[in-house]
Amino acid sequence: MKLWITQTFAVLCILVLASPADARLYRWVDEDGKVHYSDRVPPQQSKKGHQILDKRGQKRGEVAPEKTREQLLQERRQQAKLAEEDDRRRLIRERDEMLLRTFTQVEDLDRVIKDRLTVLDSIIHLTGVKVDKLLAQLRVAEERKISYIKQGKTIPTQLTRNIAEYRQQITNNEGLVLRNQRRKGLIKQKFELDRVRFLELINKRQQARKAAKEF
Repeated sequence: MKLWITQTFAVLCILVLASPADARLYRWVDEDGKVHYSDRVPPQQSKKGHQILDKRGQKRGEVAPEKTREQLLQERRQQAKLAEEDDRRRLIRERDEMLLRTFTQVEDLDRVIKDRLTVLDSIIHLTGVKVDKLLAQLRVAEERKISYIKQGKTIPTQLTRNIAEYRQQITNNEGLVLRNQRRKGLIKQKFELDRVRFLELINKRQQARKAAKEF
């Protein structure tokens, strides 16, 4: 009680001494927890936050303490997290809208995935046939090379180049087969997820229409 009377008396004294136009008071707490009142904020306190009082000693505003480096970093991390979550929701919403615009029934989606996988299977098959042909050409070229070596003859430069070219083409096409097989797996996985999501969206739409009719 005594402390409150002392603080109130200090406030009244400062307001009496201040001119009517400047009758503004500031309140702040120092590092020791002691409350201060003044008609101006000390420079060392300006970054630590304070309250603004009117001529009657009523709170009319507050200046928040300046944020520390750690607080600013945490705030930026939180903002980045919120922005990432917003982007995720936006992408989901756009994907949902695309599914509903593109397909009217799940059979349409099944037909699309079947067609895409059929195309990929054809590419994989044709690439495999090409690899088999290159392997056969490589075997013939290597047999000719062995024949030259056995006869003690110089291996033609073009034959050496052909062997190197066959090997490179085989490596490239085998890599293409593997990439298309991985791509096929990813497409199947993606379409399976799209199928589940499409059915969920259709179900929600039907439930909404049913609820609207009942209402």
